[in-house]
Amino acid sequence: MVTGTGFAHTLRNSGDKKAATALTARGRALDMLREEAAGPRADAVIGLRVSHPYSGAIGNFTIMLTGTAVRPV
Repeated sequence: MVTGTGFAHTLRNSGDKKAATALTARGRALDMLREEAAGPRADAVIGLRVSHPYSGAIGNFTIMLTGTAVRPV
């Protein structure tokens, strides 16, 4: 199992800022997932689950990715 979590925060609640914040959090989560999968020299991650709780009141956006790192034999 490998996981990646990306967190981003915005002080503004405009639609453009929310989209940019979500993309930042997604990029961080993917980077972390790739890093963790590189440890066992995995070539892919399967069964990816995505969770993205958002707290609009305070402008926090978190994306959590979980999957199974695999390497063909």
